Amino acid sequence: MGFGKASASVCGEKRGGKGGCGGGLLKHRVRDIFLNGSKRLEELTSFSNIGEIRCVKRSDLIEALAQDLPHGTIRFGCQILSVKLDTNSCFTVLHLNNGNTIRAKVLIRCDGANSVVGDFLELKPKKLHSSCAVKGFTYFPSGHGFAHELVRTRRDNTLFGMAPVTDNLTCWFVVHQWHLQGTHIYD
Repeated sequence: MGFGKASASVCGEKRGGKGGCGGGLLKHRVRDIFLNGSKRLEELTSFSNIGEIRCVKRSDLIEALAQDLPHGTIRFGCQILSVKLDTNSCFTVLHLNNGNTIRAKVLIRCDGANSVVGDFLELKPKKLHSSCAVKGFTYFPSGHGFAHELVRTRRDNTLFGMAPVTDNLTCWFVVHQWHLQGTHIYD
């Protein structure tokens, strides 16, 4: 069981320019390290011919996307109780747990796995995936000194990755894959 090759995530700041999605550092390459017992194999992939990759914080991405929208367009911290379609206006009507109602022209689903919006849209039910993951950020007050590259280290069914976001912040993740045989879904 393996992990896929690197794919370029484009979250576009023009080369040499400012702006984009939170201004994450441009990654110049991916360094893949494969560990097998006492053996180590290292592979470098350059992004010069396939685009670019950046690590950005979700809050910076949302802020960059929202900056050109009218004030109040995006609402956070709303727990949706139900979603209905107003057949007269074709607006989506959201009923919130605080008693408020929102009429929306556009509704973007980002309410998680147990999604009221997903149920309304009749999306496929959730599935058990054969991997689990955790990610986070580490802040280095004096700077980290890491190269501007995504580093992924693999051993057996586990992948660890790390990439700088800024000169002081790194993003890291761990993914572990397992075999689905004998597993159960608990709700």
